[in-house]
Amino acid sequence: MANNLRITGGIYTNKKLGVPVASGTRPAQAIVREVLFNWIGNDLTGKTCLDLFAGTGMLSWEAMSRGAAKAILIEQHSYTCRCLKEQSSEFGYTKDDLLVLRRDVYRWLNRSHKEDFDIIFIDPPYNTDYFKKCVPLLLAKNLLKTGGYIFYEVSAKEYEEIPWLQESIVIPRPLRYSTEQGDQKEYKVIKNNNRGNTYFGLIGGS
Repeated sequence: MANNLRITGGIYTNKKLGVPVASGTRPAQAIVREVLFNWIGNDLTGKTCLDLFAGTGMLSWEAMSRGAAKAILIEQHSYTCRCLKEQSSEFGYTKDDLLVLRRDVYRWLNRSHKEDFDIIFIDPPYNTDYFKKCVPLLLAKNLLKTGGYIFYEVSAKEYEEIPWLQESIVIPRPLRYSTEQGDQKEYKVIKNNNRGNTYFGLIGGS
């Protein structure tokens, strides 16, 4: 791993972390992370986080540095998961604090879950169908707590092709969940920005 990423805020500000380069991970840029936490706040005391397509884990490390109580990181590459677990041990976290799971994200989302989260990070590989499939599914599964946020990062191509990213419209649920009982709040993009070809923003409920 190469030590070329730093945490931008909280108790571990400027701490450098190794990047598991062999798996082709694409970490969120420092400026993007700074904008994100300016949006949601720098005091995340007691908050729970879900990090989908965790990669380098930088979004989770940033959240834990700012006081988050727990993070679950979902990543399918074995080498990347091993690196994340090593870093978690270096921080002194237990599995109750930070849990790394080697899973396919879409399959994991399709399971039944008892836990929900204050903040969900989703930063999948660019120009795949992961993002447009997973966001409606995780909302249908009620994984986001009331008042919580989903932070996303996508390519310019994806931003242009997914209507609910560009317009202030309700994110559709998968058809098979449309008549199920449970949380029927409407979700849409509430903040968005871009840095070059990287588009990112927040999804919230109403």
